[in-house]
Amino acid sequence: MSSVQVSRRLSRSGQRDGVETNLRVVEAIEEQLECAPVQVESADCSPDLRQKICSRLRRMGRVAVPSPFDGRELLLASGGGKLPESVEGEGWHAKLIRKVGVRQLDLDRRAHRETAEEILQKALVVEFEQSGSYWWLSESTRYWYWDKPVACEDGVVLLPRLSFATCSLGGGRFGISFDCGHMIRSEGSVAEFLLDKPARKRFEQLRSREKGRRGTLIYNTGGSRRSKCYFHDYADGLTCESSGLIKFGHERFESLWEYYQQRHPHLTIRPDNPLVYVSFDWGDRPVLVDATLLHLRLRLDAKQMPRRLRRMSLSPEKRRTRVSSNWKPATEEAVAQCGVKLRDGLWQPDAADTEQLPTPAL
Repeated sequence: MSSVQVSRRLSRSGQRDGVETNLRVVEAIEEQLECAPVQVESADCSPDLRQKICSRLRRMGRVAVPSPFDGRELLLASGGGKLPESVEGEGWHAKLIRKVGVRQLDLDRRAHRETAEEILQKALVVEFEQSGSYWWLSESTRYWYWDKPVACEDGVVLLPRLSFATCSLGGGRFGISFDCGHMIRSEGSVAEFLLDKPARKRFEQLRSREKGRRGTLIYNTGGSRRSKCYFHDYADGLTCESSGLIKFGHERFESLWEYYQQRHPHLTIRPDNPLVYVSFDWGDRPVLVDATLLHLRLRLDAKQMPRRLRRMSLSPEKRRTRVSSNWKPATEEAVAQCGVKLRDGLWQPDAADTEQLPTPAL
């Protein structure tokens, strides 16, 4: 019989003490969570206004969520910090007024538990975003990535991925779970696939054109948030300087190079950088993008993957180490500032809640 990997050494008394989860338990004091109420005043009555405000506050390092008490109210985590007087976005503006007193989330009520879970998640997102060590794709703030590959072969890299989730455990307790994995991505930018015919052929293979796939790309403009888009077509002969007139909303730019100079001055963009056409989920037509800012995201296809990278799954011991290592002091502090207490170590169920099944006779 082949061996089975476990996350750590087991005692000789049996395997029951080996039952372990990736959950870190946090507890609210007296099954209640205290938050600061914030009144929202705005002419905008759209149903997603409060979420847009919370997203704007998150980028300022503030942990805020829509309140279950009042449709024009936000709840600020107990350690949320100073609040701006107003925030605004495209087509909206809101005034924020800190109310007197506090709100108590009763964790026996489902709506209040869900709000508490959202506060804990938002605290983690703020910590990851403020750290400057991670980046996330526009589709979800629950998945975070590093740019330092754990493996690289034949132009394909494995980037570390960290995801997290929260769940209610009852009795004023919540579980926060970290999980680890990888993103498979091209080592070089799309611009490197445009250098010659062999490179372009390799690009067509990696994006699985013969299977009718467009090719998923990652667009990096230097921030913690990166965008997912899809390859549409080549733009042979066009460069950032020769792209022609570019329209972005109500703004006009003489060229794509001028757009990057004004919108993203921190980027090192050359006027002769090559372009490709890509499609974004939010757009109704393909747009030109600097190919040096794009990388190809790959699917786990055994025919495409270099042989060594096919065997890069994490063992239970390495997964446990990776999960535990992500509970840094700054992460623990960010969660604790929400008004909860963290238990030490990863959660293990009590012996009374576990059962050891007998093995069948073979």
